[in-house]
Amino acid sequence: NSAEMVGKSALFCGFDEPVTYSNHFTRLRVNSEVMDPSWLAYFLRALWVERHFERICDRWVGQAAVQRRKLLELAVPVPPLPEQRRIAALLDEAMAAVERARAAA
Repeated sequence: NSAEMVGKSALFCGFDEPVTYSNHFTRLRVNSEVMDPSWLAYFLRALWVERHFERICDRWVGQAAVQRRKLLELAVPVPPLPEQRRIAALLDEAMAAVERARAAA
């Protein structure tokens, strides 16, 4: 929970068995009729890369976190659902290419 790592996001698509997660994680769920989860994950990753979460987090000794209120205040762009899916699919392809290049290197 260093300030540099706060807000680093990942998309979890589920698991066949029950799952628990640390209280250091914040779980977000979307209304799938309005927002594609991949779209939100990419948006949050972009904010993390820009160090947005590092700027808005609260810091304690050896720990940092973003308050729930600050997360809820984020202005998340919500293009039409088909556009979200199209953009997320393009980003999925680009990230897969990066991973293939990394593996080849």
